[in-house]
Amino acid sequence: MSNTINLAEIAWIIKNLRGVLYLKEVNEERLNFLSKKFRYRNIGIPPTLNIKEKKPFIKLIYPSKTIEEFILSFKNPAIESISLASCYVSPVIAFLEDYKDLKPFAIEEVKIEDKLTDKELKRHLRIADYAVIDIYHWSTNFAYECLKKGDIENMIEKRRERVKQDIKRYWRISKEQGRAFIAYLDLADFIAKHLEIKKLEPLKATLSIVTAVLVI
Repeated sequence: MSNTINLAEIAWIIKNLRGVLYLKEVNEERLNFLSKKFRYRNIGIPPTLNIKEKKPFIKLIYPSKTIEEFILSFKNPAIESISLASCYVSPVIAFLEDYKDLKPFAIEEVKIEDKLTDKELKRHLRIADYAVIDIYHWSTNFAYECLKKGDIENMIEKRRERVKQDIKRYWRISKEQGRAFIAYLDLADFIAKHLEIKKLEPLKATLSIVTAVLVI
């Protein structure tokens, strides 16, 4: 597949994507649940996840060979989903019971006490989507510049500060106690520990902070 076709395909997917799936266990019950909840927008399937491509599930492609090799080198499906969510400027969609695999990369959570109505879920799915879009340009560029300079502590601190401000957008549902509903996931610190700086630029698209929507 040529680069031109890749870019055209990626642009179309981004425009129609609700989120990138992280799914530890694939079964019909889970897939049917997701199909009903997200019937009007596509859910991206990471290339290594064995799910048949049918509405609303759509197979994602790696944006570049470099990103593909980087993701696959860790043999970690959670890293794959988070990286692709960053590349596709989208949230991660996961079941709450699978959150333990994503939590090592979480820097903030929004907790709720009660189960959301479908209307509230749709509203906050949109909000989680906006959050990724709003933070994308700053988070990728700021991380890139900090990593080039080796300024890791400043990068981590400033990204946490930005997220603490961003979570205010969930004021309608956010509680002090309860179960995690939204998590902010960040691979930048992980990437800093596993990457030679000279190889950083081709991976810039993976450096965004992304939200994860945790459904039950």
